[in-house]
Amino acid sequence: TAEIQDSLLAVEARHLMLQKRLPELVDKAIQAFQGGNYLTPEDNNALMYIEEILAIDPENNYILKMKQKIIKFYMEQGDQAVARQSRNTAIRYYETVLRIEPLYMPAIDKL
Repeated sequence: TAEIQDSLLAVEARHLMLQKRLPELVDKAIQAFQGGNYLTPEDNNALMYIEEILAIDPENNYILKMKQKIIKFYMEQGDQAVARQSRNTAIRYYETVLRIEPLYMPAIDKL
């Protein structure tokens, strides 16, 4: 029907618009990542841009690797806190990892 065709055209148009935004989002993700703004500030952080990019392009290897580097950073911070016997701090870092990747087994195993 015409209604379905209109809906499909609207979805296609939105997808094309988002594809055009991709380079800008990647640039912003890189800037935030390089600045160490992994999770903050709330309106301009690497993870925010990463999630937007992956919603458009879920197979983007560069961005998936960036996300893994952020997870690795917080896992290492947690491990260092454990080594310092700062259990509560370690828990906060591992919980941060789980906010980024809820089923990340290495973090779950540490809790």
